[in-house]
Amino acid sequence: MPQAPKGASSWSLNPFRMTTMYLLLGLTWIVLSDQIVGLTQGESPTAVRLHVLKGFAFVVVTATFLFYVLDRFVRAQHERDDVILRESDARSQAETYLDVVDVMILALDPKGSVVMINRKGREILGYPEEDIVGKDWISNFLPERFKKETRVVLKKTLTGKRDVAHHENPILTRSGEERMIRWHNSTITDVHGHIIGSLSSGEDVTEEYGAHEQTERLERQHRRVLESVADGIFGMDADGRVTFANSTAAHILGRRLDELVGRDIRDFVCGDGGTPGSKDDDCPILASIHEGVAMKSARTTFRKADGTEVPVEFESSSFREEGRIVGTVLVFRDFTEQSKAEEQIEAERRKYQELVENLAVGIYRNTPGRHGVFLEANAETLALFEADVREDFMRRSVSDLYVNPSQRKDFSDKLLKNGFVKNEEIQLKTMKGRDFWASVTAVMKEDAVRGVYFDCAIMDVTKKVEAEHRVKELNDLRNRFIQIVSHQLRTPLNVIRWNLENLLSDELGKLKVPQREILRVSYAADVDVISRINDLLMTMDIEEGRMVNVSKAPASFRGLWQSVSVEWIPFCETKGITCSTSVAKDVPAEVSMDSRRIRTVMQHLANNAATYTHEGGKVTVQLTRVDSKVRFEIADTGIGIPEDEQKRIFARFYRATNAMGMKADASGLGLYLSQHIIEQHGGTIGFASDEGKGSAFWFEIPIA
Repeated sequence: MPQAPKGASSWSLNPFRMTTMYLLLGLTWIVLSDQIVGLTQGESPTAVRLHVLKGFAFVVVTATFLFYVLDRFVRAQHERDDVILRESDARSQAETYLDVVDVMILALDPKGSVVMINRKGREILGYPEEDIVGKDWISNFLPERFKKETRVVLKKTLTGKRDVAHHENPILTRSGEERMIRWHNSTITDVHGHIIGSLSSGEDVTEEYGAHEQTERLERQHRRVLESVADGIFGMDADGRVTFANSTAAHILGRRLDELVGRDIRDFVCGDGGTPGSKDDDCPILASIHEGVAMKSARTTFRKADGTEVPVEFESSSFREEGRIVGTVLVFRDFTEQSKAEEQIEAERRKYQELVENLAVGIYRNTPGRHGVFLEANAETLALFEADVREDFMRRSVSDLYVNPSQRKDFSDKLLKNGFVKNEEIQLKTMKGRDFWASVTAVMKEDAVRGVYFDCAIMDVTKKVEAEHRVKELNDLRNRFIQIVSHQLRTPLNVIRWNLENLLSDELGKLKVPQREILRVSYAADVDVISRINDLLMTMDIEEGRMVNVSKAPASFRGLWQSVSVEWIPFCETKGITCSTSVAKDVPAEVSMDSRRIRTVMQHLANNAATYTHEGGKVTVQLTRVDSKVRFEIADTGIGIPEDEQKRIFARFYRATNAMGMKADASGLGLYLSQHIIEQHGGTIGFASDEGKGSAFWFEIPIA
C-alpha cells in the first residue's frame, strides 16, 4: 500500500483513527438526538428535517475537530520519541569515539567545573566518573603551585580575552602522583557565539619529560668525564673541523678553548716534519679523518700558539652513520712528559630530538582479517597517512599501509582474541610511501549491520621511537667509552703504584722527609684513581648484566674493620674529627663473606662519614650482632642529606647537592656499588639522615 506523504493527514488509512472517529460520531449523535426530538415536538416534517441536518452537520464538524486534535497529539508524541532516540544514538556514538581516543578529553563549564571526561582521563586521574564530573577542575585535580596561574589562564580563555590553544601543566592523580599533560584547547559557543565552556584534549607527556631530563644528566656526566681526563681531546666533523675540545687540549696547545672550536685540525697539525695548514694526507691524523682509519699509539707534532712544536702521542677513531664517516675523535697527550697513560674516546653523540610536541590523533574504523577494509576515517587519519583524496584512501586495504603487510594479520588476530589492544607500536607507511611508527589503540565491536569491526585510534610516535633508540645508543656509547678508558688506564697506573711502593720502601735508597711526603701523596692519589677505575668497571658489569663475583670464605668481621681503620683514623685526625669504635661481645669471631668486597663497602662508608663531617665533629662506628646477622653502623655529625634527595642516594652517579659543595670530584658510585655488594651477600643496607645534623649508615649480612 502506498504511504502518505510526510506531513499529510493519514486518518483515513489508519484503522485505529477511523474507529475513533466513528465512536465520536456515534456518541455525539446519541447526545444530540434527544435534544432534536425535544425541539421538534409539534413542528412540520420540513422543520424536523432541517433540525436533523443541522445536528448531523454539528456532529461531523465536532468529530472532525476532535480527531484532528488527537491526530496532532499522537504525531507530536512520535516525533518527540524519534528525536530522543536520535539524540541517544548520537550521544552513544560520541561517547564510544571519546573512549577509544588514547588522550584525555575534558569539558569545563564557565565556572571551571567538569562537565565531561572520557575513559583515558579517568584512567590517568584514577577516579571514577562520579568523583570527577561536577567538581571544580583546578581546586581538585591540580597541584597547589599551579592553581593560581591556571585559574587566570582559564578565566581569560572563557571570557574570550585570551586564546590559549596549547598549554602544559601537571595534574594530581588520586595516588598523589603528578602527571605532566600537554593540552590542546578550544572554546564551546552557543548559537549566538557566546562562550559557554571549554573543550580540551590532553596528552600525558610525563615520560617524555623524564627522558629529556635523563638526556641532560647524561650530557653533564659526559662533559664532566671528558673534562676530568688528563689527555687532550678533540671531536671533529667529517671535514676535520673541531667541534669539541677539552681544557687539557687547550693547555697542551697553549690556547683558549674558544680558539680551538671551529678551527680546521690542519691549523694545528705539523705532521711528520710538515708545517701547520699542510694538506699532506700522509699525516696519520688526516688519514684517519679522510679514510676512517683507527690509530693507536701513533705520533705526530702539534704547533702551539707561541710557535713552538710539541710532539704528541695520539689515538684516533672515526664514527659512522649509515656507512658514512661523520666525525672523528682524537685523544692525544704531550709525549715530552713521557706520560704512559693511554686512553681512547668516542665523541658525544648529538642530542636526540625532542619527543613529539603536537598531538596527532586519528580515528578510523576497519574490518578484521589479513587485509582489512576501511569503513570510516576522520581528517586526522587522512593527514597522518598523507592522503589528499579521501576516496583514494578508503579504497586502499589496511595491509597496504603496513611496511610489513604480514603484521596486519598478527594485529587482527590479536584484537579478535583479546577484544582490545592498547598502544601497539606498528611501522606503517603513508600514501606517499613515507615510513613512520604509529601507536594504535583499538577495540573490537559487533553489530547487526556491520558484523565484527575494529574501532581504532592512531598516533604518530616516530619521534618517540627514534628518541628511545637514541637514548639506548647514548647509553651504549657511554658504557663503551668508560670501559675502554678504564681498561687502558689501569695498567699504567698500577705500574706507577708499584714503582712508588718500591721508592717508599727505601729499596732504591734512603728518602728524605720532603721526598717521602711527595711520594706518599702521589701514591695516595694513584691508589684513589685506581679505586675509581675499579668502581667504574664494576658499575659497567652490573649495568650490562654481568654478575659481580662474590667469593665467600670465613673471615674476621672485627679484624676487617681494624684493617680499614688503620688508614681511616689518621685521615680523621688530620681533619680534627673525633672517631671511636665499639664492638659488641656477641659479634662472632668469623663471618662467611667476601672480605675484599666487604672491605670496599666499609671504606666507602667510612670515607664518606669523614669527608662530609666538619672539623670538630664526631664519627662513631659500632659492630653488633642482630639475630643471625652481623651489623656495621657508622654515625657522623656531618652535613646530612636533604630530605627530598634521600630516596635517590643509592642511585648510580647521584650525589646530594650539599655534598658536591664539599667535594666536587667524587664519582657518586660508592653507595651504588655498596648496595649491590651487600645485596649479593644476601644482606641489607640503609641509613637515617637529618640535614645539617648528620647521618647514620648501616648494613647487615648473614653470619653463615
